[in-house]
Amino acid sequence: MRYIFIILLMFSSQVFGEESTPTQALDNFIALFNDENLDGLNQVSNAPWFTMVNGDSNSFSRYSDMVDFEGLKKTGWSYSRVENIDVLHNDGETAFVKALLERLDKSDQVIFGGEIIFIFARSKNEWKIAGWISSGNKDLPLGK
Repeated sequence: MRYIFIILLMFSSQVFGEESTPTQALDNFIALFNDENLDGLNQVSNAPWFTMVNGDSNSFSRYSDMVDFEGLKKTGWSYSRVENIDVLHNDGETAFVKALLERLDKSDQVIFGGEIIFIFARSKNEWKIAGWISSGNKDLPLGK
């Protein structure tokens, strides 16, 4: 009986799923963004959504109110990626993740690159992006 309990304990994370991390949430967010999945983006982000760019704050009732994929495509955007991910703070409820956000065209050429600090809040054991802070990146294309 004791061995069955130990075996169940060893595989419980696979059965019940592992808890996500802020970096996994960021990867998921970027995948949803690249799929242009507005409903999915709203589900993985807090409402309201906020940005702070060069000291100017903006708030949106939800993430999808901020981005326009058709307008973004007019800038040459094909997809986005994050690199150089660094967790600056994670206390289990709030996290700050710094990353290089890049927007690329169909030829894989960077049309925008800037450092962003993503703010995460944990709700019901899920990390959600609450907003971002950026300095020197006022040209971040959002399509609007």
